[in-house]
Amino acid sequence: EAGTLDAAILATPPESDRLEALPLYDEPFRLVVPDGHDLSGLSHLELADIETGEILLLTEGHCFRDQALAICDAPATEQSLRATSLETLINLVAQGQGITLVPALATDGLPEDIGLKARILDDPGASRAINLTLRRSDPRRILAQRMAQIIRDGLPDSVAVTRT
Repeated sequence: EAGTLDAAILATPPESDRLEALPLYDEPFRLVVPDGHDLSGLSHLELADIETGEILLLTEGHCFRDQALAICDAPATEQSLRATSLETLINLVAQGQGITLVPALATDGLPEDIGLKARILDDPGASRAINLTLRRSDPRRILAQRMAQIIRDGLPDSVAVTRT
């Protein structure tokens, strides 16, 4: 809003009517479990199958923590293990400390030899909208629209491109 940034890629809607969000893509969440976990072998996985007390989350203040809690409809309970990054969450799961929800792009390129499975959730609401956010008054709006299209054109199949 203050003009210190030209634009930002955000997983949250604009907090001001002075900002505009250009939709980029919908990113599904993946459940990351260790090999051999009860949920790793299910043919279809839904949010209802997840024991919420087993989920490892980011520390408070991360928007993804709030998004994960919201889709699981889980209370923000106190955890003994907390992580400050998605990479740390994934490593904790690899060490057998629990399971976690992460955005699909965080699982693209996971090495196959670390003993993890990134499971697709069959719930349609298990995703988040990613936008390119800019000031409505920005005179370079056409440039931002073009940049948004370039981003959409280069996305992998793990996300659903938002068509405008």
